[in-house]
Amino acid sequence: MWYNFRVILSWSIGIIGILIILGTAGADCDGKCMDNALTLSEMFAWFGYGLAAITTAICIHPISR
Repeated sequence: MWYNFRVILSWSIGIIGILIILGTAGADCDGKCMDNALTLSEMFAWFGYGLAAITTAICIHPISR
């Protein structure tokens, strides 16, 4: 039971991390919406959050039964 829980949790956290990184990359608007755009430091912070989520998912994913 705990094995399945860890697998589902790690995959969920990993997918959320990937979506955070994709959302950060998609926040660039080529200068058309500069009033709503993220600053460079905010982009790096969100990228770091996504990378931390992916790293956490890798660490808690069970290697074998």
